[in-house]
Amino acid sequence: MRRLTALVSFWLIIPQSMQTSPVCECVSDDPFLIVVPRAALVSLVRVNRFLSYKNINNTNMPLSMEAELVDIYKGHEKRKLITVWGDNGILCRPYLSTFKENNFYVIAFDSSGRTSGDEKKGDYWISDCGTYWLTVDTATKTVAGNIDDRNRSLELSRIREHLIENHLPPVYGPE
Repeated sequence: MRRLTALVSFWLIIPQSMQTSPVCECVSDDPFLIVVPRAALVSLVRVNRFLSYKNINNTNMPLSMEAELVDIYKGHEKRKLITVWGDNGILCRPYLSTFKENNFYVIAFDSSGRTSGDEKKGDYWISDCGTYWLTVDTATKTVAGNIDDRNRSLELSRIREHLIENHLPPVYGPE
């Protein structure tokens, strides 16, 4: 009987502390034009440099980056340079290693309300629950990514128009 009690106790107590449940559970993987209304700031940015790093799974991962606001499509920001925070291993954010220094992106940012650790109020972060960034090809002036149900690539000017004049219907390119 003692063995049975010990075994039941082991199975009730130990597994809860050892469970590995997913840290980030996204409800959807919506395309860029669907998630944009939820963002505080949407901008064409240039990733200047990574600011801080953390060892995650034996890899020196960037935790924060400096982004230069080239053109703002939604929201208000007076600063030209902002700090953007990525995943630290337990958040629903992309690892910033996804982004490359000196490359351009259109990113839908969330505003950080944190004032603990290194992340400060006024900093930004990017959600990983949907398509919150598009890659920009400056040579062809196009964006690429999961834009909407029809488009994976579109002219940067068309994305800009749609975001600035958000009362317009969705922008659809050739099928």
